[in-house]
Amino acid sequence: MTDKPMDLYDGAERLAGRASVAWQRSWQTTALHDADAFEADLGALDLSEAEVADLLRARDEAAERAFAREDEAVDPRSGGDVEASPSETDDWFDSRRSLAARFADRVLDRRFLVDEKTTYQLRVPLFELAAPEPDGCLVTFSKERMTGLALGWGVSLFGGGLGGSSSIRVSSVWTFQASAGQRKQVFLPVTVTVGRITVMSGDRVVSRSRQVLASEATPATQPGLVLLPPDPPSRPGALLDSFPIAGDTSGAPATYGTTYKSSSQRRLEFGAEVFGVGANLSAEVTIDDDIGLSLDLSGGHDYALHGLERGEGLSWVVS
Repeated sequence: MTDKPMDLYDGAERLAGRASVAWQRSWQTTALHDADAFEADLGALDLSEAEVADLLRARDEAAERAFAREDEAVDPRSGGDVEASPSETDDWFDSRRSLAARFADRVLDRRFLVDEKTTYQLRVPLFELAAPEPDGCLVTFSKERMTGLALGWGVSLFGGGLGGSSSIRVSSVWTFQASAGQRKQVFLPVTVTVGRITVMSGDRVVSRSRQVLASEATPATQPGLVLLPPDPPSRPGALLDSFPIAGDTSGAPATYGTTYKSSSQRRLEFGAEVFGVGANLSAEVTIDDDIGLSLDLSGGHDYALHGLERGEGLSWVVS
């Protein structure tokens, strides 16, 4: 089953740039890599404590076999003269896909079935550019203050339960600005799949749940830009910079340069407002480099530049 297709750029413009999948990882591969992540995933399946314990034991046994020497192949995590790169480690896991498949299909006489798939379209916010309200104010991404050739983001998607994960790389040239009172959002259109996951033990249904299959996420080829409603964010985030020019009553705009620095990964949650009850998706957005900003601020006001409480971007307090 598939929802009626929609224009992922409806009411927005496409930005010059690109988006592509860096890698996608199924739940069984995640389980073999990370026991804690697998235990957290099982918590979304409404299983009993005994069933979770059995599955974790089976995971440990499968992981032990996966990391053992087979056909004189050496686990790249074991060290040696040369440290293995992440790609080499992934290649080593890929060579043992048959073990992962057996682990996925039947663990301690349990099977994991996925059906009733439905697709959903959503926009993952990457950055919000905003300008303060006084007439004449203007905020622009500053090419002169940035050393790269484009803005760049990393987007990681995590499905609940056994939904797996995807990593997406996004880039865009900075050809946009916000004028007085405007808020513009750079976003990544993504199509995701929600499926019903049924856990079987023999002929018995152990549990059923709806999960976002993040390992099947498909990004659009380009990021987009949309003008947001004028309502400001509910609460500003951390103070980034201040510009006290209330005493300048000349009427001439004051020009400044500043830099937006991302302090940490920001996790966004998509749940009932997108998928309805019972399915959740998390997104972590990282910015590759500091973002240079050019500011034209009208005199006669004091300006405080803040980040956002939720997500990456700008908000203003004017007095």
